[in-house]
Amino acid sequence: RPTATPLRILDAPFTLKNQREICDGSVRAGLLQIEVTGADGEPLPGVRVLITWQGGEDSFYTGLAPRISPGYADFMMETNVAYNLKVGEISDAFKQVNSRPDCAWKVEFTQANN
Repeated sequence: RPTATPLRILDAPFTLKNQREICDGSVRAGLLQIEVTGADGEPLPGVRVLITWQGGEDSFYTGLAPRISPGYADFMMETNVAYNLKVGEISDAFKQVNSRPDCAWKVEFTQANN
């Protein structure tokens, strides 16, 4: 019988490639958009994202909005809360205080070349 083979690619470290604040009204205020790609630049679904803040945490996975991108995930931030974001098991950290209530953030992580 066939069995699923775990994807070792998801254990590879991810680096923060880009981060930008969006304050032009094109993205819902407070939305943290996350895009995760492999070393080849292709979007990666099924990557665990962990977000923490004082007194709380949440985890979710990329790929739940395939019409946007297989490597996409998002999270609604509250104003004046400091957030820490980790992608996969090993990654650079994204640390941000969402201090502007009319802005959103877009962050991109890419798989490090080993």
